Amino acid sequence: MKVEKRALYSFFLSLCLCQSVIVKVSSIYFENYTLILRVFLIIGLIMLIPGLRYYIYEKKYHKCNALIILTVLSVMVSAYANRNTYECSVWVAVTFSLQLVLLTMYCEYLDSTDCVQYGISSLFWLVVAYCVLSDILMFVDPHRTYFVWGGHTDMFFVGEKFNLTYLHLLGVILYCLSNKTRLAQKKFKVVGMLIWLLLISIFSECSTMIVGTIILIVLMLMGEKIINVLQKPFFAILFLIICDLILILNYSITQVPVVKAFIENILNESTDLTGRVNIYAKIALILRESKWIGVGIDNNYAVAMKITHAADVQNGLLDVLLSYGWVGIILLVLFLMYVVNRSKKSEQKITLYVIYLFIALSSIEITFRQGLYVYFLLTLLYSWTEERQIE
Repeated sequence: MKVEKRALYSFFLSLCLCQSVIVKVSSIYFENYTLILRVFLIIGLIMLIPGLRYYIYEKKYHKCNALIILTVLSVMVSAYANRNTYECSVWVAVTFSLQLVLLTMYCEYLDSTDCVQYGISSLFWLVVAYCVLSDILMFVDPHRTYFVWGGHTDMFFVGEKFNLTYLHLLGVILYCLSNKTRLAQKKFKVVGMLIWLLLISIFSECSTMIVGTIILIVLMLMGEKIINVLQKPFFAILFLIICDLILILNYSITQVPVVKAFIENILNESTDLTGRVNIYAKIALILRESKWIGVGIDNNYAVAMKITHAADVQNGLLDVLLSYGWVGIILLVLFLMYVVNRSKKSEQKITLYVIYLFIALSSIEITFRQGLYVYFLLTLLYSWTEERQIE
């Protein structure tokens, strides 16, 4: 395939991935955007079918493919088993599963055709376009809507404040990846994008991403000094356990003067972390509902509302446990260990930093969704590519 043709093909694949996995436009602007999402999802999968045989038989993809297949099976079994118990459609699980498959095949395509630079650059500009459009509309055409559980939130072009800020975060990371060979010369632009991310987080009142941006900056400045520790799977699992259990087991940490001052004066939040302490107090009821296969994707919201009277369980591991049960937890841990171990094969570390960022934020937020798998697969993509170049 000629260079120009490969570049064009990579762009259209990136467009399909962006429209079906990365971006979900608010229903305020596009009422039936889910239909558009599924159309691009199917087109992307069809475009990748010609290389399917290679993706299956290529040895270096085997472990990743096995973990994705097991994750998909977990999602589907959980959804099907709970199809008559809760209101969520099995089609939500089918869509999520196909999103994971498309994301995996997309990264394997870029690696196998040596189109990483084309694909990541295309994805970067598509994400930036959505960020800029959403930011403009944020000021010229603000919308407000009411969630069914009461209260209100700003609904931006790309969804609520978490969607908005996480999309800006991805823009920063994709910029670093697309310029990884000359990042030292681009440091002022990287700083500019980080400031952009921080300002959007502040304006949208997303305390989670304000903290996340600070964590990312610290990791970018200090990460090289502790990279040998960060690349140890055992440390990643230990960090995951500590982050997700610390507030559940001992929320008195929020009363430590320095922590309390940061929460109240910098984040402008209450020390009960917007009701999270009350949610964590009901962990026994959450564990009782979860069982081995969980309640199913998106059913977690209805169950969380029933148990805690909150929109969700506000904790990454609890969310996985409630949605997919102990099977989901085991698969997440295995995937995390594999990705962290593979990160040793790559010179770029920025995606690993974001994985640790997601783990840190999972102590107060449900961050283990498809966004985490984007960074899992990007880490694997660069480990495959750089390993091939060395060989």
